[in-house]
Amino acid sequence: MLKIAGVLLAAGKSERFGENKLLYTVKDKPLICYTLENILQSSLPEIYIILGEDGEKVKDIIESYFKDKRIRFLINKNPERGIISSLKIAIREIKNKFNGMMVFLGDMPLVTGEIIEKLITEFQKNQDRIILPECEENFYHPRIIPQNFFEHFLNLKDSEKGKKIIDKFFDKVIKVKIGKREKFIDIDTKKDIEKLIYYLKKKDAEHKILKS
Repeated sequence: MLKIAGVLLAAGKSERFGENKLLYTVKDKPLICYTLENILQSSLPEIYIILGEDGEKVKDIIESYFKDKRIRFLINKNPERGIISSLKIAIREIKNKFNGMMVFLGDMPLVTGEIIEKLITEFQKNQDRIILPECEENFYHPRIIPQNFFEHFLNLKDSEKGKKIIDKFFDKVIKVKIGKREKFIDIDTKKDIEKLIYYLKKKDAEHKILKS
């Protein structure tokens, strides 16, 4: 049976934001809870959250909002080494248990369960390919990395980027077109919070129309 692990990268320092952005309250809850809420709407059997310096604080907040048994926590003791260092921790944990991993960024709160399932469906048809969401000719997260690529990522230096592997094996990439750019908004500064609140209000309004 095909198994994909969710990997949520949440160990960054948020230097441009000025504080841990994942704990910043937007409307009624911390930013990371919006991201995780969408992930938990998917069929992913386990979600590994990679935490950094504020790990215990983030863990406590997540556990206060979610009781889902699929959630797992891993700690990156040296998050300053970069995203690849967190990705390696996840790969070492899951490499013998899963056919692939779907990599999420903690500051992308509008990626819906529907988008996640669309990417999973594509991976089920192409289990040895990297799956990337594409919108307006740009690639975003979440992206699915198959098991046969795990060693390539483990061999990267912590200072390198996953793009190096994707560029090298671009003929092994499946691009999945996703319609709206707003779904891939990421939060880097407090100004981005204003955009997020606008889209959340828009989403709430659309939901009310559908229910009426």
